[in-house]
Formats: sequence, C-alpha cells, structure tokens
Amino acid sequence: ARAIIRTGMLMEAIETCIDASVREFDIPLQKRLLRAASYGLHFSYKDPNELETIMMGGPITPRGGGNIEDDHHGTDENLMPSPMAAKFVEAAKKIRILNSLRHPAVGFILTASQFDSITPTGVVARLIAMKRPALATSIGKYLMLPKSVQLLARASKASALVSSADSKRSDSEIAEAAIKIIKNESKRGTEGPHHQHHQQQPTQDFNRGGYASVALAANQAGRPGVATLLLTLETSVVDKVQALISIGSYADAVAVATNARDGDLVFQALMEYEKSC
Repeated sequence: ARAIIRTGMLMEAIETCIDASVREFDIPLQKRLLRAASYGLHFSYKDPNELETIMMGGPITPRGGGNIEDDHHGTDENLMPSPMAAKFVEAAKKIRILNSLRHPAVGFILTASQFDSITPTGVVARLIAMKRPALATSIGKYLMLPKSVQLLARASKASALVSSADSKRSDSEIAEAAIKIIKNESKRGTEGPHHQHHQQQPTQDFNRGGYASVALAANQAGRPGVATLLLTLETSVVDKVQALISIGSYADAVAVATNARDGDLVFQALMEYEKSC
C-alpha cells in the first residue's frame, strides 16, 4: 500500500478493487477484493497535523477553523465519510444482495449491471412474482426502499402465510400472524430502542391496501373468516369496497361506501350485486 501511495494512485487502486468485487461471482474472491479495498482505505488519511483531516478518505473541518484537538464539539456528528468510503459500503450491500439472489435455492442470477438496470424495486417485484415474498421483504427492508414497495412485499408474504396455513389453526391466529407481518412487528422485540421507537410510529397510512390484498388471498384459500378480520383493519375505502365485492359481501360493501359518502362506490357495489343475482 505504501508503494502505491508513492505513485499517487491509491484511490484508483481502491476503486478498482471495489468495482472488481461487485462484478465478481466467486464469494472468496469478493472477500479478498473487499479486504484489499478496506486495507487501502486505512492509508487514505491525510496528515493529522493539517487543519483538515480525512475520515476514511473524507474531509472533516473542525468548527471555528481551529485545531481538531481544540474542538470540544468534535463528536461523531462531525465525521463525514468520503465518497469512496460510501461507495465501499454500497458495494458491500449490493454484493450481499446479489449473493442471496444467486443462491441455488433462489436461482435468480444477476450481474451487477443487470441489477442496476432492473433497479432494487424491480428485483423485489420479480421476487414476488417468483413466489419468494420472504426474500423480497428482507431486501426491501435492508435497502430501505419506499414504503409502498415494502408494503407490497409484506402483503405478499402475509398472503403466502395465509394460503399455506394449517387448517387446524383458528381464523384469529392466522389473522394475527398476517397482521404482524403487514405491520412489520415480527422482530420488534429483538431491535434496539431507537428502532422500536421508529416502528411505533403510526403506520396506517403506509399499510393502505395491504389488508385488502391479503384478505383476497385468504378468501381464495377458503378462509373467509380471516378475510373478514383483516378487512376490519383496512383504511382505504376503495380497496376495502373492492375486496368486499370480490368476496361477495355486497351489503357490507354498500355500507362502507355509504359511510364514506362515495356515490360511485355505492353504485358499483349495487351493480355488482345485481349482476350476481
């Protein structure tokens, strides 16, 4: 590394190792390349006696322009990782996801360029189509994708649970398990306090339409009781009315539409009821 520093090409060497690790399929070689990049990042500091120093290659300017040692506010909030360090972290995330997709149990083999072209949201949608909702949910949460994408993955996972539930389980037990998945509460007890506080924020707006889609899957699986319990939690009037019509609860659909004072939904529910007669 010191020999590379003297040539002035250390950052280029680090970037080459990061790019090569993402394009590599062999896991041991991926680890070697990432270790090499990490080792090089440790040599990317500037002289600590200068007014500006580098945290993993990124500049930190002390408050007031003084020495870093004299900055009593030099806490972690002042530490800014460099673009190269951020690229290293993103590459490690991408490699982890690509390796999970390439696992023989999944069989969704992608190159890094294909992953970037499809986008993470497209990968989640394809995993749902492949009947891999658990992996889709994990990737959506890991990459902190938009709430709507995460809800779609969680609803797909809950639908799979409802469809494959043991017939000996009661409707309330199945509905409770599905609700925990939709609300993303399955691992709340194992998370840190900050994460728990974040999870306790109101999520009804983010879950709009999720209960209705799972209720339809429950009805198709022959569990109308589960569908009824889930629809009581649905906050989207449109999705709730559509689901009630689909499961044949026309009276409830009309009642929900009437309470919402939506004439179009009332008319649609009545017309669907007339067609079924």
